[in-house]
Amino acid sequence: MPYVFGSLKSVEDNVLPRGRFLKPLGVEIPTDEVTEIIPKEKLLRTRSGKEIGWDRLVIATGSRLVKPKLEGSELEGVYTIPKDYNYLKGLRERLEKAEQVVIVGGGFIALEVGDEIRKLGKDVTIVVRSRLLRSSFDPEFNEMVEGRLKETSIRFVHGNVERIIGEGRAEKGKLVDGRELPTEIVILSVGYRPNVELAVKAGLRVTEYGIWINEYMRTSHPDILAVGDCVEHRDFFTGKPYPLMLASTATFEAKITGANLLSFLVL
Repeated sequence: MPYVFGSLKSVEDNVLPRGRFLKPLGVEIPTDEVTEIIPKEKLLRTRSGKEIGWDRLVIATGSRLVKPKLEGSELEGVYTIPKDYNYLKGLRERLEKAEQVVIVGGGFIALEVGDEIRKLGKDVTIVVRSRLLRSSFDPEFNEMVEGRLKETSIRFVHGNVERIIGEGRAEKGKLVDGRELPTEIVILSVGYRPNVELAVKAGLRVTEYGIWINEYMRTSHPDILAVGDCVEHRDFFTGKPYPLMLASTATFEAKITGANLLSFLVL
């Protein structure tokens, strides 16, 4: 998603042609929304009223955006980074008319979005509560990343945003310590949470980290697998759950899921 703001010329450039790769392989791609998974009957119910049967099911519902409860977040010019084509297109158009941008957050999305907006020639300030990428790297690597981004003209401010100030639209971000950051756009990028609503309704085992899976990506139901941001990830060395969600991890999990899905069908 972040690349639509700088490296790519438009949001459209980030959209894969529908079905180009999958339809020639015989994969059907209906457009609908699953509202219910019924494991006992091995059925899906959709928003349009359809029922779809399955022998094996893969859940890849991803994650949902976390929007902080921040005074002033309803003002014009305050945005988040959802997985929504029309929303991101509107933000891209708004960015082209702005000069000053404040981003709240210190994770991968916040940093990547900031770096991409910087490529548009905008004045970018990133507000980090503690240290950036703290869930992913030791402090010395965090400092290296911050130093490299500073070389590109991105500014970092360490502190907590108390509220967003403005008459109808965002004009300043006010920190708890009283500092104020002038801006035209505020982007709130404080993280995502596993999208587990369907799994919970289906009675699958779900933890605070996502849908529980074993090493073969199987859920608590033997014929349902899950992959990506919606699942509980575990540390390679300790085996303990952790909250980090990355595209690289999801891609690797997808390969495991595909291989084991095939083996289940063969068996």
